[in-house]
Amino acid sequence: MPDGFALDPLAVAIAAAVLVLVFVRGLWHKLTEHALFRVTMVEYGLLPERAVPFAAVAITLAEAAVVIGLVLPATRPAAAIGAVLLLALYAAAIAINLRRGQVTIDCGCGGPGHGLSWLLAARNAGLIAVAALAAMPAAGRELGAADAGILAFSVITVWLLIAAVEQAASNGAYVWLHRHRGY
Repeated sequence: MPDGFALDPLAVAIAAAVLVLVFVRGLWHKLTEHALFRVTMVEYGLLPERAVPFAAVAITLAEAAVVIGLVLPATRPAAAIGAVLLLALYAAAIAINLRRGQVTIDCGCGGPGHGLSWLLAARNAGLIAVAALAAMPAAGRELGAADAGILAFSVITVWLLIAAVEQAASNGAYVWLHRHRGY
């Protein structure tokens, strides 16, 4: 990257805002349905069962740190790197279980109802790219009123795209289950 390279602050703000929404939703699920989150972690089968309570708290705290860090411009790059690491961890956990043939496990993304699919792993890859944008330095330009409107429109659009991908993934898992299990 050349010296002095910086993205437009609007692009960085959009990326950070999208990530904040994604992680707040996941964090809300982990805080309000912590027992369900622990059950989901057990179903993933990646940790010894005795380690799950500790790991569930650690992941919850890590997501909270990412949210807080993304909101504060001074800590945004580090928080965005944290988001990259968490999203990569989640994508790997999904991929491992898909390779095992486990599609009916709840993804743990933000409430029950999303089985596992390659589309969810791809969603996480896309969110990793968004987090990489949020980690970039922003140019010193002040954001104006027009930028606020573009920010809001862009975040809503990306959020709807994420919701569409998640619904398609959920539908795909439902169809797979009914085809392969005879329901």
